[in-house]
Amino acid sequence: MRVIQQRVYKFNELSDKAKERARAWWREVTEFEYGYVIDDIKTIGDCLGIDIDKVLFSGFSSQGDGACFVGDYSYKAGWRKELAKTVPYENDLFDIGTYLQNVQKQHTYKLTAKCENYGRYCNSAYMAVYVAHNDDKDVGRAEDELTKALREFADWAYRLLESEYDHQMEDDTIDENIVSNEYEFTEDGKFFKG
Repeated sequence: MRVIQQRVYKFNELSDKAKERARAWWREVTEFEYGYVIDDIKTIGDCLGIDIDKVLFSGFSSQGDGACFVGDYSYKAGWRKELAKTVPYENDLFDIGTYLQNVQKQHTYKLTAKCENYGRYCNSAYMAVYVAHNDDKDVGRAEDELTKALREFADWAYRLLESEYDHQMEDDTIDENIVSNEYEFTEDGKFFKG
């Protein structure tokens, strides 16, 4: 039988170089926690009349990364007031809501849309939007206009996801997680599986 002794260190006891290695370990083994961001996107979408079944995204460092959603849209009276209570400082969302309202106004608020993902990418360009008029009237340019607005919402959702990802992967956040979980490391910053 052999007994091997190993010195282990708390994160705050490591050298700067060893802390970088510990952070790299954390980034490698930790999955991005995004469930609550998706919940926020769905709640905010609901304020605008967008009933989201599923948010799809890929990210955050490759060409083609983005977000889209599967769901339905119809005009929601009182959207501005509801949005103001939920996210009062998100001017981009008020612009999207105003645009949606203006398109609806031209069609007596009777347009609906179904949003789906097609292809293998998850960005807004791969989100199909099918627009219909409740009275079976021709929707004309409204399909292009609603598609533009709903894709802008998907792009906004991606920016929210990306912002949260960046926050979770920044050094201060990682340091806080490592310290609060009381992980231990070897002198050179390798995770110690005690």
